[in-house]
Amino acid sequence: MNKEELLEQADALKNQAKTKEAVKIYEQLLDLYEKEENWKMVGLIYQMIGVCYKENAGKALHWLGKAKELCKEHDLKEGYANTMREIAMVKESDGDYEGAEKAATESVELLKDCDDEASHGMSLTKLGLSQIGLHKYSEAEDNIIRGIQVLSQTDHWIFLMTAYGHLGELFLSMKNYRDALISLEKAAAVLEKQPDKDNYFIKKAENNGMIAHVYALWGDKEKSQEWMQKAMAILNAPEIDEDLKEVILKEINFKETEKLLKS
Repeated sequence: MNKEELLEQADALKNQAKTKEAVKIYEQLLDLYEKEENWKMVGLIYQMIGVCYKENAGKALHWLGKAKELCKEHDLKEGYANTMREIAMVKESDGDYEGAEKAATESVELLKDCDDEASHGMSLTKLGLSQIGLHKYSEAEDNIIRGIQVLSQTDHWIFLMTAYGHLGELFLSMKNYRDALISLEKAAAVLEKQPDKDNYFIKKAENNGMIAHVYALWGDKEKSQEWMQKAMAILNAPEIDEDLKEVILKEINFKETEKLLKS
C-alpha cells in the first residue's frame, strides 16, 4: 500500500471515530515523510493526529502544537494557518472561547493573502463559532456569513455544509429556532447532492439529528420525529459501530430530544 492509500485509509478511520486505528497509520506515515524530509506532509500528519484526539484537549493540543512549531520552523504559512484553525476548534470545544477566538483570528489574518479560499472561508466560520461562546452574536453572524460567501465561490462543499451548520448553531444559541432550521436545512440540501460514501452519511446523520432537535425545541414534534427517523435510519445501519453511534447521539442531543418528544 503506497503513502496516498495509507493516508486515505487513515482519514477514513479518523472520520469514523476509530482513533487508535487511525493514529497507528498516521504514525507509519509520519516515519515515512520524516525520512523524506517532506515537512509539509509531516506538519499535516501532526495536525491529523491532533484532530483524532479532539475529544482530549490536552493530547490534541500537544500534537497541534508540534504541527504549529514545525510549520513555523519551515515557513509553511498555510499549514501554520490551518493548524491555528484546528487549535481554535479544540479550544472552542474545551470551553476556552477567548483562546479559540485568538487562534481563529490569527488563522484568518494569515489566510487573507493566500490562494486557498476554502481554508480562508472555513477559518472565518470557525472564528464566528468561537464568538458564540463569548456571546458576541453580531460578530459571530458577520464572520460566519462572510465565510459562507467565500465558500460559496469554491467547490469545497463539506466546508460550506459545515458553515451552514455553524450558522444554525448560532441561531440555536439565540433561541431563534426559525433561522436555525433554515440554516440547518440549507446544510442538508448541500449534503443531499453528495453521493453516499466515505463519511458523508455520518454528516447526514449529524445534521438530520440536529434538525430534529431544533424542531423539538420549537414544539413541532411531528417534524422532529420525521427528521430523527432519518438520522436513526443511518445510525442503525450495520456499518456504523456502537462507539461512533454513541458519539453522534451525544452531538445531536438525542436524549434531550427524546425527552422533549415524550413531554
